[in-house]
Amino acid sequence: NVILENVGEHNVEAIDVQAEIVGIEPTLFNVAANQITIEQLDMGLRGASKLPDGTSVPGDPTTLFFPTDEGTAEAFAYLPNLMGTDEILLRAELCYKYMTYSTTHICIKDNVLDNLQSDKICSVSEDKMPQNSGAPIHISSVRQMPQGKHNSVVIFTVEHVGSGLFFNPHVDDSIDAECNDILHNPDENVVWVEAYFDDVGGSYVPPEIHCGVLRGQAAGKVHLFQGEPREISCTIYGDGTQSRIYQDLLHIDLTYQYLSFLETPLIVRDMKTEDYDWEP
Repeated sequence: NVILENVGEHNVEAIDVQAEIVGIEPTLFNVAANQITIEQLDMGLRGASKLPDGTSVPGDPTTLFFPTDEGTAEAFAYLPNLMGTDEILLRAELCYKYMTYSTTHICIKDNVLDNLQSDKICSVSEDKMPQNSGAPIHISSVRQMPQGKHNSVVIFTVEHVGSGLFFNPHVDDSIDAECNDILHNPDENVVWVEAYFDDVGGSYVPPEIHCGVLRGQAAGKVHLFQGEPREISCTIYGDGTQSRIYQDLLHIDLTYQYLSFLETPLIVRDMKTEDYDWEP
């Protein structure tokens, strides 16, 4: 059995999870290949959350059973003629689509040069403190600096802090996302990044943001070379017709296909009880 628990805040859809037992040849254990593979969960996994009083509510757990057909569970046995006891390394692999939600307070000054003395409200030239949801990939740093009279630049770092592997989620095309750890897979170490300010409606118009590595847009694919942290630079455009000074929340959403795995030894014992006559 494999026990799963969603410890992050992102809700996982049932169709976005695949699981597999690797390290064994299924026919040697008297089961079919589809009995050690799960194409999707029976139901989704709700993410963790916090109540208004600060109390944490854990995410949904679930248990995966292998072989998947209960009728074959008793037949699960090692068929080769084993002498004594042996140990086989089993690996449970879990591939799932996941998201990181990160927010950072950014200083918005429509006229940066005219308001250099207004740092008591906020500063356009300092390191910021990003907040991240529970996830294996984070926004680990954010810094802001002025650029020209009305604009500022935000440079943030995307960093893998988990122990698994991550892949292109293909949110911008019709290709099925996979967790394929073959050598030189172009989809490995690719994250979909989206940066934006909330449009709360009314007369408020959120600042425009464009990121160079995202081809001048606010969303796109980013490759973390060899899985190492990657800096992304974005320009925030101020409104030169006004003279506002305030803080707004910059949202950075990361989407990716993630491969987690757990290894455990499987002890195989010789359970034969036949009696043999032996003659000297």
